[in-house]
Amino acid sequence: MSFKKQQPYQPDMFKVPLLPSRSEKYLYDPKASHNQFYHNVYCKIPEEIFRPLYCEGNGRPGASPRLLCAMRVYKEGGGYSDKEMFEALRFDILVRKSMGMMSLEDKVPTESTYYKFFATICEYKEKTGVDLYEQACKHVTREQMKEYNISGRRLRMDSTLIGSNIAHYSRYRIVHATLVNAVKMLGCEVSAMFSDSVASQLKPLLAENAEHTCYELNAADMRVRFLELGRLVRRVLAEAMAADLAGFELLKRVFGEQYRINAETGELEAVPSKEISARSVQNPNDPEATYRNKNGEDVRGYTHNATETCDDEDKATTASGKVIQKPKLIVDVKVEAASTPDTELFKGGVEGSEDVTGQKPESVTSDGGYQSASNQEFCKGEDIEAVFTGFQGKKGAYDLELSADGKSLEATKTSTGEKLPASQTKSGSWRIEDVRNGKKCVRYIKPESVAAAMRRKAQEAIPKAKRWLRNNVEAAMFQLTFHTRNNKTRYRGLMKQKIFALSRCLWVNHVRLALFELRMAS
Repeated sequence: MSFKKQQPYQPDMFKVPLLPSRSEKYLYDPKASHNQFYHNVYCKIPEEIFRPLYCEGNGRPGASPRLLCAMRVYKEGGGYSDKEMFEALRFDILVRKSMGMMSLEDKVPTESTYYKFFATICEYKEKTGVDLYEQACKHVTREQMKEYNISGRRLRMDSTLIGSNIAHYSRYRIVHATLVNAVKMLGCEVSAMFSDSVASQLKPLLAENAEHTCYELNAADMRVRFLELGRLVRRVLAEAMAADLAGFELLKRVFGEQYRINAETGELEAVPSKEISARSVQNPNDPEATYRNKNGEDVRGYTHNATETCDDEDKATTASGKVIQKPKLIVDVKVEAASTPDTELFKGGVEGSEDVTGQKPESVTSDGGYQSASNQEFCKGEDIEAVFTGFQGKKGAYDLELSADGKSLEATKTSTGEKLPASQTKSGSWRIEDVRNGKKCVRYIKPESVAAAMRRKAQEAIPKAKRWLRNNVEAAMFQLTFHTRNNKTRYRGLMKQKIFALSRCLWVNHVRLALFELRMAS
């Protein structure tokens, strides 16, 4: 096989730069952060996982996959640019030491090798569906859990929205940019690919600045221009399909999201803004990014979900005999389009964490955004205590109490405290007679609403100490977004966002373990 595993470095006393004794002591201090990174991250990165990228006949790695992965973790951890990362690796002795480069003769990978490695990982994921980088990061965390004997019995999770490195485009700019990109990717003159009438309309459009067009036209003229653009796109797609031209898949998707054919008139019309899905293309430069408004903040990007350990009974004894808590480690990271609700991330977060910790969780604490009937059933089936700190939506007008046998319901009006009679109908709903504005009225409550009310009461009965466990996971969310600008990363695309999140969380775990080692030595 052309793949060759890198062996751990062996210090050479003749190649280590001469340093003053005090500096040399820090350089080799096992508790120092750079040495902790080498031990807890670098040495635990499994190179064998990347063997499929370098199989027989597919070349060999230009640099150690372990080194390249460690560089990415260090880059995201320090918030470096690529240029700053390479400069640090070439000239900063502490950074070199953290990467196992003890000799000044040890070569730094070239930029092209670094970029090609991660591009190949993304291509492999797209082709096979296997995320090798995630597997490597999970292996690192798994080994850390074993070495420090950290408990995975209790978990907590939270999510945050992070924007993609894209600009906010209007609907006109989305269609315009997608059309221009598709045509330019063909690399030929439009007159050679399309009919004369279509080519004559495309040529000025390719030179147009769509942003200026949006500012120059009023709303009425913009609607007319948007429809004209849609008609042109329709003709372009028809001719591209007839000529069997590749590269127009995204344009076809955008056209279907922004336009429709009127069933009565057969004319092309724009889809009303309110009917456009949040999963529609927000910017053709990152078609995987979607839209979401959370707490009044608009985000066009991705949701990042992190699950970490939180067993307060997991303790250790320091050198001085003091009992301290072991560090909490992030054991699972999920990245999905921003429009993905938290309820869809809960089960995957729990199962992914169990894969890393090797332990079945006894309890999982999260906020109300994760609460759903399906997640409650999942936890019940797995014998996991689900602690949701809240519920989506407001409380109902009635405080409901269902009997143990489910045959009677006690309804209390929350505004007055009045108890109201409730009877069950043949359909299974509950009938409540009430008085509103001096008039009698009847309310029907569906069985699922009663079940939701019972779940709410059960969660509210959980002690505050258990529910407060979730609060500290927000520190992980803060650290995850610490180096973003305007809550945007430097990347485009789901896989690149995931590499960023995994790297950043590995760094957070490294810092927590390094601080723990210092406390243990005190």
